[in-house]
Amino acid sequence: MPPPPPPPLPPPPGAPPSCSEADKATVKKVWAAMGGEVQKLTKGSDNVGNWNRVVVEDGRITRLKLVAWYGAELSGVIPKEIGDLDALTSLYLGKAVFGDGKNCLSGEIPKEIGNCTALTTLRLDENELSGVIPKEIGNCTKLTC
Repeated sequence: MPPPPPPPLPPPPGAPPSCSEADKATVKKVWAAMGGEVQKLTKGSDNVGNWNRVVVEDGRITRLKLVAWYGAELSGVIPKEIGDLDALTSLYLGKAVFGDGKNCLSGEIPKEIGNCTALTTLRLDENELSGVIPKEIGNCTKLTC
């Protein structure tokens, strides 16, 4: 029987951080569910640390800024899988700070967003969301106004 393969080498100094395969797959799923083109998110890189609008810290995705920016207006619903990104501290799904871009997300805020208990910032402005704010958002005790 051949010996097991060696462990992967650590990234070189200065390399962009990466994250778990689960976080990577979830971000792609969330982005696609909201009508985003994966190429605009990934910039052709498999390393999440190189992606647009994504911040990785300590091997987890902590910030998503999926705003209407550079013609990347998003539509559809916020998928329940957003709750799988439980290390998120900031989630921006609203209007871009610069330019006229506007997302057109619709439907209800998924209750699974309550799994994102590290959230300090949540921006959903300038969308077409409906329904009530889920009570599970009360689990996000670090959110500030």
